[in-house]
Amino acid sequence: MKKLVWIFLFFTWSSLAIAADKILIVSTSYSKLGNTGEKTGLWLSEASHPYTILTDAGYEVDIASVKGGRIPIDPNSTKEQDNINQLFLNTPESANKLSNSLALKDVSGNDYIGVIFSGGHGSVWDFYPNTDIARIGTQMQKNNGVIAAVCHGVSALLSIKDLEKNPIIKGKEVAGFSNSEEHAIKLEKTVPFMLQDALEKQGAKYESGENFTAFVKVDGNIITGQNPQSSSLLAKEILKKLNK
Repeated sequence: MKKLVWIFLFFTWSSLAIAADKILIVSTSYSKLGNTGEKTGLWLSEASHPYTILTDAGYEVDIASVKGGRIPIDPNSTKEQDNINQLFLNTPESANKLSNSLALKDVSGNDYIGVIFSGGHGSVWDFYPNTDIARIGTQMQKNNGVIAAVCHGVSALLSIKDLEKNPIIKGKEVAGFSNSEEHAIKLEKTVPFMLQDALEKQGAKYESGENFTAFVKVDGNIITGQNPQSSSLLAKEILKKLNK
């Protein structure tokens, strides 16, 4: 009997240890760039760079999307040479996670110590409002997990309340794709809302760096990056937080 108890405790501890090293990346499932007739979706480096940095550090990383299955990739995000993107696409394990992503409705935040909401313009259509994102955000907070987001993926935070039912970003220093950057690429009339304005409307202390340069804000367990160029820095800040 005593031996059975020890076996049970061993496997319970093992499963908790595995869960303690797991991080979730969440992607959009939306592929239409408004009424332009062009395609959008995930900006690839906003998933591939954090995925690579975190797995290299020894963490297990799952990839989910709003609907699950194959994740649409913004074609503009693969035009420039990016060795990390190429490795991510050419490695069977990561490529399979991109083609067969978990459906967000089937995912529990209790299984992870951190979540990253990756961007791409698609996310401003299906990250907010989103009840599954709200649920996972609540679970992460209850477990003191890291909640991170980059570029348009920061729109996910608009769906999340804190444990007192206030917007999670109220009074928090956050970054995200800026109005200036949206105007620079001439999509300010295409997107359903301007992310910077929406963040400020919920009470966030929005900050930004220069257009299309790496800029990350850390406020408690909330870590946000401004644009695709911030993806690697975001992952490094997540590692700092997890390793404290």
